[in-house]
Amino acid sequence: MPRAWSIFCDCPELAVDLARGAQRVGLAVEPEVHERPSEAASDASGRGARVGVAVETPLTPDAVVRLAEAMRAGKQRIPVAVIGPQPLGLLHDLGLPAVDETGPLIAVAALLGLDSERPWAATTKELPSIDRVRLGESVSHRSDGKFVRIDDGLIAHVADDGASTPIGSPRNVAAALRAAGHRPVAATGPGETELFAALDAGAGSAVPRLASAGVRTFAGAAAAADLVIANDTGVLHVSAAVGAPVLALFGPTEPELWCP
Repeated sequence: MPRAWSIFCDCPELAVDLARGAQRVGLAVEPEVHERPSEAASDASGRGARVGVAVETPLTPDAVVRLAEAMRAGKQRIPVAVIGPQPLGLLHDLGLPAVDETGPLIAVAALLGLDSERPWAATTKELPSIDRVRLGESVSHRSDGKFVRIDDGLIAHVADDGASTPIGSPRNVAAALRAAGHRPVAATGPGETELFAALDAGAGSAVPRLASAGVRTFAGAAAAADLVIANDTGVLHVSAAVGAPVLALFGPTEPELWCP
């Protein structure tokens, strides 16, 4: 039997919503109401538990960084739902799959629980056209299983071996894929506005920024990254120091001397 998710909440209403949503898709979830849910989740992750966080009270930047550090140390992603006015940018920048409702949080947990390296790369070819539009921007058409419609208006992930796992409603699955899939984040410094405007133009949309971040915030973001691409600067060496995979770009400096 799959391990249950321990999802730490700051109010009983969220715990009830999570339990109902998990029951609908058959996901094993144990909601817990806690005075400091992000700290409890970080501690439980350190003990090897599969954890998530759902809060109505905005998380402080320090709490977000601690969650990202716990996620990296535990080598498993920690889904977060902030049901309130807090922007999700910092959580996304640090690699946390963050959403703003409990339904997408359950869908993220269901996706992360799959025996698949890249569940967001499943094909959508067998979905109705309206669902392909909803999911199309987030999902690659390289086959890593497939998404299909099942009973009760849900979308399920079907693995290559035929195993079917309900994920959630089309709306919740689309939000979960946007949160859980890989995406680039640009670390910018002063005076780089024009450079990154050109990057946005090339990408066709605004690339998320980590602008003029302090060392600790950047280190947390690098630690959560699957890959950091940087030239021979402090960014490269901080990334290597926290154990992030790096692609180092050298120009006038000697890689034999300065490669981390």
